[in-house]
Amino acid sequence: MKITLLYLLMGIAWTFYLSDIFHASEKMKDLYFLSGTTLLIYGLINHSVKTVRRSEEALKGNEKRLNEILETNPCGVVLLDKEEVIAYANPAASGILGVKRSQMIGRHYKEIGWEITQADGKPFSEEDHPGNRVLREERNFYDVECAVALPGRKPVILSFNSAPLRDAGGGRPGTVVAFIDITERRK
Repeated sequence: MKITLLYLLMGIAWTFYLSDIFHASEKMKDLYFLSGTTLLIYGLINHSVKTVRRSEEALKGNEKRLNEILETNPCGVVLLDKEEVIAYANPAASGILGVKRSQMIGRHYKEIGWEITQADGKPFSEEDHPGNRVLREERNFYDVECAVALPGRKPVILSFNSAPLRDAGGGRPGTVVAFIDITERRK
């Protein structure tokens, strides 16, 4: 749009003003106009490309910084897609939950074999299960306590926060869950 507008303005300026300044044949005037327009368009495109490259570099830097934060965070962080399949788990999540990241990512959280109960060991009703509440109510939950155990292991008591993720269009592509092990604190 900007290029079209500048091209139009340059054409109008050439037609009504600049063509009278240059005393040349019509072919030369056309050549001057075409050359000037070409240089203007080249300059605008070059500026746009440089702006896009700077934006891409800034985005890559932000992605790298966010990745470093997630990878070094002492809190467990898990991202679930809208089907509750684990899309991401940081190293702390793997350590706290006792499951390798490669065994979590790409699997539905219920396939892992965890038994998720209330902190006192009582089972959650289907309605009160933390994952179901986030999906149903589509709101953030803070400092929810639960126990998570793999078969044959002692339960780990977690304090977690969870929130539905939103995309630019307002859709809900998944959920983020951040948690810490509070087993020792609860003793």
